Amino acid sequence: MAPALEYPVVIVGAGPAGAAAAITLARRGIRPLLAERAAFPREKVCGDGLTPRALSLLKQLGLHSSVYSHPSSRRISEARAFSREGELFSGNIPPLPDGTAGFLTLPRRDLDQVLVQHAVSLGVDFSDGLSILTLEREGARCTGVRGRKEERDVLIRSPLIIGADGARSRIAREASPFRIRPRYSIVALRAYAGNIRDPADRIEIFYGPDFLPGFAWLFPLAGNTANIGLGLRMDRSRGRSLRATFQEFISGFPPLVKRMAGAELLAKPRGGFLRGYGQAGRIYSDGLLLAGDAASLVDPLTGEGISYALESGIVAGETAAGAVREGRYTSGFLRSYQKEIRRRFRPLLGFSPLFQNWPHIHKATEALALRGQRDPAFGQRLIELAAGSTPKREIARAEFLLPSVLGYWREKIKPRKPGRED
Repeated sequence: MAPALEYPVVIVGAGPAGAAAAITLARRGIRPLLAERAAFPREKVCGDGLTPRALSLLKQLGLHSSVYSHPSSRRISEARAFSREGELFSGNIPPLPDGTAGFLTLPRRDLDQVLVQHAVSLGVDFSDGLSILTLEREGARCTGVRGRKEERDVLIRSPLIIGADGARSRIAREASPFRIRPRYSIVALRAYAGNIRDPADRIEIFYGPDFLPGFAWLFPLAGNTANIGLGLRMDRSRGRSLRATFQEFISGFPPLVKRMAGAELLAKPRGGFLRGYGQAGRIYSDGLLLAGDAASLVDPLTGEGISYALESGIVAGETAAGAVREGRYTSGFLRSYQKEIRRRFRPLLGFSPLFQNWPHIHKATEALALRGQRDPAFGQRLIELAAGSTPKREIARAEFLLPSVLGYWREKIKPRKPGRED
């Protein structure tokens, strides 16, 4: 084994959370190691949508122009929602306060590359193709990591590790009891398609009994290509073939079939897994922080996680910078990280698991959609919720909650036919 490397902070995972933490540390004069298992640039299963919150955070990180000017990005100005019968409601996506587009699409392969390149330009050490295999410990305290790169064992010593290595995080599994709660988790499948008919600057969301609780999507990308996919709650996907459900969707969902006439999939669909908010325990310990998907910071209602990954990465970087400055890496000092994450994210995400697990959610969703059809202003609010322009906590307001409750109770008190199953 080569001599041990030493860094003030090691960040495991070079997605949005890890890169944001690295950028934040570098801006404070601290040179971390950003370690990534895959060789960059690499594919990542994602909807490829950048919400207003994500765009604002990218601007905070100094990446506003890089993202908007990227040849693979596309400005989105509208969103539409469909059932099998046709359009449910539509609305415009408001621009950001500075007048720039309030929603972009950019493949994760390109977004993550832009983030890492920016981190490297600030002095971050980046090592891809480095698989982190285990944590090094002295008692309960993390003191580094062991990994493997190019068939060579690697030992990296550091008093602080930031685990940003995704939903199946190896760091999270070693750091604390790791659990997957299927009712709060999402399995997804997405593919890229070319020759899409009418590739307008709008995102399209599809709702149907086969997807709830969940949905399917078509997000246009540069040119006439699109990201097409679907996400299902994990417990509802048991005993079902996700690929068969996806194939049925692209070949048999009427509003999408019209768009897919003459289109072709550019590669086989790829699957992914998301641990939604509401299932993570402690996201810190002696010498350790968790960020992004590794900390279950994903909206279980929509599957959106980029903005929460970026923001948690920034907070993790700020916390790590304070720890390095003061030489304090104990859980007592790092506890402030979890408090700050909860303060920021509970108002945004706390209601999503409740609504996603609402009894008869198909009726609650149908009630909201029907009101959106009758009331264009309400439909616009629903679009802003779906696009991330309006925080999910707004669902708890009476104008959203009452139609959902009424939809549930209509189903609850409806006379049941013999042999009917819920």
